[in-house]
Amino acid sequence: LTFDLDLALDHSDKNPVYKVQYAHARMAAIFRKAGMSSGAGIDASSANLDLLTHETEISLIKLLMRFPEVVESAAARFAPHSICEYLEEVSGAVNSWYHAGNLSPELRVVGVPEPISRARLVLARAIQIVLANGLALLGVTAPDRMEREDTEPTG
Repeated sequence: LTFDLDLALDHSDKNPVYKVQYAHARMAAIFRKAGMSSGAGIDASSANLDLLTHETEISLIKLLMRFPEVVESAAARFAPHSICEYLEEVSGAVNSWYHAGNLSPELRVVGVPEPISRARLVLARAIQIVLANGLALLGVTAPDRMEREDTEPTG
């Protein structure tokens, strides 16, 4: 096992822990943008999840559904690294979903018709729960706010 202190202190997507924490914080930012203090108030039973039809949404849902199986397998095999790998995969899928909304306004969570916004807020809450629980199992915090280092050269 090699520990890379520089990587551990890196506040960019090169650091897998930072990447997962940042995905969690991004979900919290979506709730703030929607005028909610957190996603805890989301009522999944009032959302029509059949409206989640974009390929990035379907992929994310399938990935999130694997969480209990990943945790059970990691525990049975004494392999916590598999939770790390899974969370990194989830955060990558979250970033794809988030960027799809940046590229296509109709795929955004906020600023779309209420039924689709509600369904996407439920998805964002599910993402947040899986990331927070996975990080907690590893003894890592799941912050609601984070700063990203500017990786672009200035001047």
